[in-house]
Amino acid sequence: MEVAGLIAGLRGTFCLTDEELAQICRVDSFADIESWVDGKRVPSKEESDRLSKLHSIRGAWNHYALVDYSDEIRRKILDGKSILDLLTEPELNERGIIFAGTKLFITSPRHAGEIIHPYGSSS
Repeated sequence: MEVAGLIAGLRGTFCLTDEELAQICRVDSFADIESWVDGKRVPSKEESDRLSKLHSIRGAWNHYALVDYSDEIRRKILDGKSILDLLTEPELNERGIIFAGTKLFITSPRHAGEIIHPYGSSS
């Protein structure tokens, strides 16, 4: 996938600001990302590897339908960390991030007070 599409996908899926996007890509500033998108600079091997891992995480996030909860990625959810915190760590743990996303889904304030019957409606 081309860098511009990958960056747009990450931004859209995780509702990221320019600064947050730079943080998860582990670059100094959003200007670095713009230089990739504009074709002025090619990501290094390390940067490309990180983008690939982020793309994989984005795919799993979408696969498990967690995208509806992306606006909550700043909420502390796992060991005092948010999804955004987990995405900015030097070593990305895809399973841990998806686990935290699932926990985010389960504990979302959107579900507060909701009781879901396991076999459908009881009426």
